Amino acid sequence: MANITFLEAGGASTGGTQLWNEITGSWTVSTSVKPVGAYSSLAFDHTAQAAGILTADSVLSGANRVSFFYRLSAYPNATRLVAEITNAGNTGAGYVYISSTGHLVWEDGDFAVAGTGPTALALDTFYRISLGFNLNGTSNDLDVNLYLDRKSDLSLTGLSTAGITAANVVRFRLSTQGTLARQVYYAHIYIDDGNDLSDIGDIFCTAKFPTSVNNNNWDTV
Repeated sequence: MANITFLEAGGASTGGTQLWNEITGSWTVSTSVKPVGAYSSLAFDHTAQAAGILTADSVLSGANRVSFFYRLSAYPNATRLVAEITNAGNTGAGYVYISSTGHLVWEDGDFAVAGTGPTALALDTFYRISLGFNLNGTSNDLDVNLYLDRKSDLSLTGLSTAGITAANVVRFRLSTQGTLARQVYYAHIYIDDGNDLSDIGDIFCTAKFPTSVNNNNWDTV
């Protein structure tokens, strides 16, 4: 059984984004747009905001599995970020992007495209994206498998990490969108220390929370 290092149920369990170390932009909790069987999602509206970032520090060990649900309302006008793994100094070991045609793209630590997935994500549809990665304890030798709804989308080995040997930060980053408005949703973010590059399966986070502030009556989401 792998050790779970981070969980995010979609915001409702904390009343917002309190589980994150750093937040850029205005994120909201949506209980109407959410994966099937989920209670809520974290939503970001690109209509009025240029960039949104959710950062979790010290949750990666250099060999991990990361899973999250993702949905977007319009394709970006150019390849844009979805998630990244970095060190504390913000040097990236690798990046998940989405292309203007809805395909997942992996860029290495030098921002070179290492692979593009064959499947185009449909709009207004939740997908579970999962990645297993291992820096192998050295620089420029990253192995990564990327999954889309349990199916392998990319499998890459020996990638550049821009010279870093460890990565402990994960960011879900929405970069400048330009003039095209879109809404993006994340939910059920899960990280563990499994190092075999496998898909972790469908993980739904359950949280207990008070029905109102300072209320001892607890509910489940």
